[in-house]
Amino acid sequence: MDLILRHRVEEALRRGGGPSACRQALAEHLAAISALRSEGVARALAVHPRDLHLPGVDPRAVYSDRSVVTATEGEGRVTSACSAPSIVVGMVEWMAVQGCRRVLELGTGTGWTAALLAGGTGGRVTSVEPRTEVAAAARRALATSRARVRVVSAMSEAVADAPYDGLVVTYGPSDVDPQWLTLLDDGAPVIAPIGTVAYGLTRRGAVLAGTPLFVASFVHDAARAAGPERTTESEAAVAGAVRVLAPSGVAGIAPLVAAVFAPGAAAVADATTIDPGRLASFMLALSLAAGERFVMAAVPGGGWGFGLHDGDGGAVAICRAWRDFAFRHYRGVNEPVVVEHRGERGSELAMALTAGLACEWPRLEDVGVRVAPHASSPREGADEIATCGPSFNWLHRFPGCTLARVLPLWRKGRRSLPCG
Repeated sequence: MDLILRHRVEEALRRGGGPSACRQALAEHLAAISALRSEGVARALAVHPRDLHLPGVDPRAVYSDRSVVTATEGEGRVTSACSAPSIVVGMVEWMAVQGCRRVLELGTGTGWTAALLAGGTGGRVTSVEPRTEVAAAARRALATSRARVRVVSAMSEAVADAPYDGLVVTYGPSDVDPQWLTLLDDGAPVIAPIGTVAYGLTRRGAVLAGTPLFVASFVHDAARAAGPERTTESEAAVAGAVRVLAPSGVAGIAPLVAAVFAPGAAAVADATTIDPGRLASFMLALSLAAGERFVMAAVPGGGWGFGLHDGDGGAVAICRAWRDFAFRHYRGVNEPVVVEHRGERGSELAMALTAGLACEWPRLEDVGVRVAPHASSPREGADEIATCGPSFNWLHRFPGCTLARVLPLWRKGRRSLPCG
């Protein structure tokens, strides 16, 4: 689908069609992949086009379904980006269905998500952006399209408009922040990308409950980062001896994007196919159970993978899918995957992944999630995985999937322990 979009944009630019033709191509692409589903969000997309928030950027990047980096620091570490349109529109569609009218956004960035949230829900958005220059650029873009968005520089300023009936988090925290609950009405929906997926949750008193929505990796909150090394998608290469670790993700145990590859040629098992939603569910379960042994990698030239490493870079096994890393959240036909491994203990790790592939995984949106304060003590059922975050305990339920056979394989060698 992305190739079709790229071709249409190229044709529009070649014929001098200008922004309107490119905007139309992007909107039709989003509808074709079922990201854009409602008239209200479609109108918001027309009124608040992406190009207003990415001035001076190559239109081929603006009208692609890929994220666009807008700020870096240090040795090229990404600190801000305009997320892929399919992810942004999917988040807005989910919030619009909830009937939100007063939305809090954490992480304004370019302001495009906030503009679509205001237009798609028909309400008002308060957006928090602590970086002065980033906030100023967002305000200019939002003023151009007259979006009903107020950009503030600190959470303390957002308190003035509380309580909110919806929250959208556009960076990658390692856990739910207890302060979020103090700013929300009971029953308010929350979208937060934590670890390897974006969650759709609902506040019920001191507890949040819901489900994962889609696979996503957002810019990590530097203030909560654990560990000095990070990697971008393009840096996670399958070549030679590579060891790149990322900060912790969901519940403080799963890396966001990481690659650990042992030297030597990879041994590759026979290919199989799996529904993308079930593959995402398998990946989430593995990340929760394996903790710091879990890795997630982008493969140069297309494809992505996730798997296990032995802790010192001497062995790794990857369950590798062939779809481009940027589009791993797309729905569609069954995904071809292979298990490949390197290193002396790689075959043992590969067996743990193969056992996981053989499980009857639910689709990602059928996984149940309960997030509760540490005062509660989650106990795992036969189809559940419990983990402890810095502030909350997490309990994921994978209905119809008996986990007793795979959890001991995945947890072997972990330094951190699950809850309970």
